[in-house]
Amino acid sequence: TVDLKVNNQDGPLTFVSPASFTLSWISQDAASCSTTSSDGSWTGNVLLAGDQLLQGVTTGTYTYTITCINQQVTASDSVTVEIIPPLSGTISATYARLLLFGPTLGQPAQILTGEVSNGVPPYSILIWVRDPSGNAFSIYRSDSTWSVTPESSGDPNFGTTEEGSWIAWAELQDNSGQTYQTPSVVWEVAWYPVHGRP
Repeated sequence: TVDLKVNNQDGPLTFVSPASFTLSWISQDAASCSTTSSDGSWTGNVLLAGDQLLQGVTTGTYTYTITCINQQVTASDSVTVEIIPPLSGTISATYARLLLFGPTLGQPAQILTGEVSNGVPPYSILIWVRDPSGNAFSIYRSDSTWSVTPESSGDPNFGTTEEGSWIAWAELQDNSGQTYQTPSVVWEVAWYPVHGRP
């Protein structure tokens, strides 16, 4: 008999690229053992028991097999690992400059959009918005492609209620526990005198 494990488990297991993990095996009543892998990275004769550290394994699905023989029988065992790309995402602001309370003047409010890439769905997304005074609030989303509009935020003047620099970013988490924080986006809100208004 022979028993092959990855990180002391039977698998299949999922890791984030670039991955490192250990293949370990034990055999009983074997005369010799040899290995093969679907990517050709682990092949050849090995000891009757041992372990092998694999490092820097990139995205893909890999199967590792060990076969042991004696004069009567042959026994094999395999493990499979899936290497997934790391979680990432984007955030963007539709407008780089806006007017203070622009919608009351027929001008737009801010719209934020973003995407989640890779990882394991479902996703948990917190979009953080910080106003020029330093006050921050968050908005929750879960879709891989998301948006925050004045309508969906519940604020028709979203992102225009104070003069100065506004900042937004997104904190992402996937179902495997990976986390990622996007770079920040910045937009400016300014007040301009409107002639003919009090």
